[in-house]
Amino acid sequence: METNAKLDDVQEINKPRVYDSEGILSVPPAMWINEICYIKNVLLELSRKNDFLNILEWGSGNSTIHFSKFLKERMIGFKWVAMEHFLPWYNEVVDLIKEHDFGANVEYFLKNPTDEPDKVIQETLNLSEYINFPVLLNRKFNLIIVDGRKRQECLKLASTILAPGGIVILHDAERPEYHDGFRFYLHGGDFVISNISPVSRGGIQKLWIGGID
Repeated sequence: METNAKLDDVQEINKPRVYDSEGILSVPPAMWINEICYIKNVLLELSRKNDFLNILEWGSGNSTIHFSKFLKERMIGFKWVAMEHFLPWYNEVVDLIKEHDFGANVEYFLKNPTDEPDKVIQETLNLSEYINFPVLLNRKFNLIIVDGRKRQECLKLASTILAPGGIVILHDAERPEYHDGFRFYLHGGDFVISNISPVSRGGIQKLWIGGID
């Protein structure tokens, strides 16, 4: 897929940057510009094949707002389901959803809530509701983004609730502890984006996609 989708909300902000999207987008997902563009093109391609998009995201945030705005501005019918467990961040994103008037399009769920800020410790917590709750929604998803805690477990579950022709996207896919989850996808999926990154182990950050058919 091409990675040249039009970027919106352009503004310059003078502050230290981790991702190149910071200082360019007003509500930047914690992603590189080419990753954001790739996901936008996935959304556009899926919208050409489906009258309505069901999207699931483990790991909510600016991405929830940014991509929902992208879809809404293009009058693409969608429902965005976002999962969160970190209570302080959940409350911030709730305010963002209200601010951008996405209540009709975004379903936001807090499961296994915790105030623990350390991500390493978070990975040791029981997050079974956070992982498994989407099954209870009784729907198949056209796009699933895995970018939160327990990513290997989320990848496994995602393969069972993916719609025909659907796509799963894993952020920070360079991390080897997630790779066992690739076995649930056709041919193990593909790495589609790589960036030199100061925030990733080994200095390379990758985006991965997988499908089941």
